[in-house]
Amino acid sequence: MTVEITPDRRMLVSVPIDFSAKQYLIMGTTQASDGRTSRVEFRTVVSLCKTSPGAPACLERPVFHPHPAARGKAALNPGSYIFNAIVRDLSGVAEKTYVVHFEVN
Repeated sequence: MTVEITPDRRMLVSVPIDFSAKQYLIMGTTQASDGRTSRVEFRTVVSLCKTSPGAPACLERPVFHPHPAARGKAALNPGSYIFNAIVRDLSGVAEKTYVVHFEVN
């Protein structure tokens, strides 16, 4: 997983999908390292659909990038943060959690 901070202090996130499932629930949250503030970045259901490029909620590759509208959230204040992403098989069989610590200047 990668977290990149833009010059205007917004996040660009890439979340890999490392296991097979029919549908995935993908959730991402950001929390200040001191625990004082937290916000939900995204929560969505997607499928891998190699034969349906451009279809809603279909990913051609096993990497999730939040919709550009999600990037329009308020800029992060300078400080230390923790980003958590969870990729869950909707049938409840598999789950993968990612954690990235990062700084915003």
